Amino acid sequence: QTMGITPLQRYGAEIGIPAGGLLTFEINGLPNITPITMPNSTIQSQTQSFASNPLVIVMIVVGLSLIMISAFFLWREYQHNKMGENRQDRLITQLLKQIADLDIQYEAGDIAHDIYQAKRAKLKKQVTQLMQTTGYKKTENI
Repeated sequence: QTMGITPLQRYGAEIGIPAGGLLTFEINGLPNITPITMPNSTIQSQTQSFASNPLVIVMIVVGLSLIMISAFFLWREYQHNKMGENRQDRLITQLLKQIADLDIQYEAGDIAHDIYQAKRAKLKKQVTQLMQTTGYKKTENI
C-alpha cells in the first residue's frame, strides 16, 4: 500500500490475549528509507512565479503605501496637537502679562478703578477658559 508517493508495509497477526492482558512485540531490522527528491526547477519556478506575479507585487506596494500614509497622518496629528498646545500656552502667557501690565498701570494711578476691575475680570475670564480647555489646574491667585 502507498500513501502519496511513500510505500507503506502492513503487518498483521491473530492474537488471543484477554482484555487487559500484556502485549509485547519485537521489531528487527532497519527501515528502508527512500529519500524524496524534488527537482530544483520546480522550486525555482515556484519562487520565480511568486516574484513575477503582478498581483503579489501590487499587494505589497499597496500595503506599504497604507502603512506610510497612516504613519504620515499620525505624525501630522501629533504635530498639530503639539503646535496647538504651544499656541495656547503662548496665548495664556500673553494674557497673564497683560494682567500684570494692567496691575502696574493701576498701581501707578494711570487707570481708574472701575476700568481696571472690568479689564482685569475680562482677562481673567479668558485665561481661565483657555486653562480649562488645555487642562491646567484651577488657579485662585490670578
